Amino acid sequence: MKKKNKVNKELAAKKKLLNIPGLTEGQKHIIDKFPIVHVIWEDAHSANGWHGEKDIDGFAKSEEGIISEIGYLIKSTSKYIVLASKISPEGMFGGLMKIPKTWMSMVRIT
Repeated sequence: MKKKNKVNKELAAKKKLLNIPGLTEGQKHIIDKFPIVHVIWEDAHSANGWHGEKDIDGFAKSEEGIISEIGYLIKSTSKYIVLASKISPEGMFGGLMKIPKTWMSMVRIT
């Protein structure tokens, strides 16, 4: 029941957003078709230079590669998602980011 209430609240928030005065039909379509999502994911990262064996555990445990990303969810497959940071009124996408699902720890529709 909790999950259903959460979904209903998200849909209500989306409908409220669609009722903003001045939004064109094209803008409403973009908001409806491409939800805004917040993704937490772990990126690969590297360390330059020479490192001793005792340094490896600290490097491997570091959280330098933890990324928080917000964008329009353009595509989702069984292996990855594609986000866009912007969408033009003509439906063109800018700032694309492909994130493998195995790298993701959280996805939330905003």
